[in-house]
Amino acid sequence: SLLRAAKHDLGEPGIRNATRFITGLWDFTEGWQPLGVNSPVLPSVPERISSLVTALFAPFLGIHSMHMRLFSPAFAAASSLAMAVPFVIWIGCMIGELGTPNASFIGWAFFICFVIHLTAIRVMARHAYNVYGWFVEDFAACLFMYPFVVSQMDLQAKRVEVVIPPGTDPNRDLNKELDLAREEYYSSTTRGGY
Repeated sequence: SLLRAAKHDLGEPGIRNATRFITGLWDFTEGWQPLGVNSPVLPSVPERISSLVTALFAPFLGIHSMHMRLFSPAFAAASSLAMAVPFVIWIGCMIGELGTPNASFIGWAFFICFVIHLTAIRVMARHAYNVYGWFVEDFAACLFMYPFVVSQMDLQAKRVEVVIPPGTDPNRDLNKELDLAREEYYSSTTRGGY
């Protein structure tokens, strides 16, 4: 947080030009009505609670709206199914622990697969909506707060259009910038008569 605040104060373009998700992971601490934030795109409290309940019990249904924003309909359905499988296996193994020793270990392995998939979708959503952040933050949020993450992305996808088209290469101009810097360096070092 301190690094992010320093970057903001110093006017770093990457953070100053970024947007943010329309809901926060910790909005529940304020009754889902953050103080001082009024916007026509903000979901109502009943919408937030409904989205959170869906995300808690069937996150693959909640995340499907974000899949539809990021992918083609066929790939969105496949991605939602790919998210449903490890989640259902995780729950099944947790229940299976009652009759089968150590089934929960397999379940937790599938939960980690679910979290990794969810993290990848959140990173893609950050890119698509130009939201500043880091994949480690996303992984931690998905690991410890998956229902809130799914609800946040569900509400974002339902209410806000994608800012950066999916499939856009974030590094498309990187080589141009590096080539220019390299040319400037070599031209400045060769002026001395070498």
